[in-house]
Amino acid sequence: METTVFWLGPLSSEAPAGALSSRVERARVLVVPLEDVPEVPRQTQIQCAEYDGGELLDWVVDSTVGVDVDSRRVAVVPAPTES
Repeated sequence: METTVFWLGPLSSEAPAGALSSRVERARVLVVPLEDVPEVPRQTQIQCAEYDGGELLDWVVDSTVGVDVDSRRVAVVPAPTES
C-alpha cells in the first residue's frame, strides 16, 4: 500500500529524577492518514525517506503516540538490517 506520511519533530523522553542514567532517547514520529491506513499495529514495516527526495529507508512501528480525527501518530525505529 502506498500513501503520503510526514514526520513530526522528535519526542524526548528524559530519565526520571533519581535515575542512574541521564540518557535521553528521541523517538521519531510519523503521521499516517487514517483514510488510507486505518490501522497501524506495532511491528508494522514502513518504507519512507527521512526527508523529501531522500533515500527510502525501512522503519518499524514501535507504538502509537496519538490519534486525531484524520491521522494517527506512530513512533518508529529503524528496521533491523540483515547481515
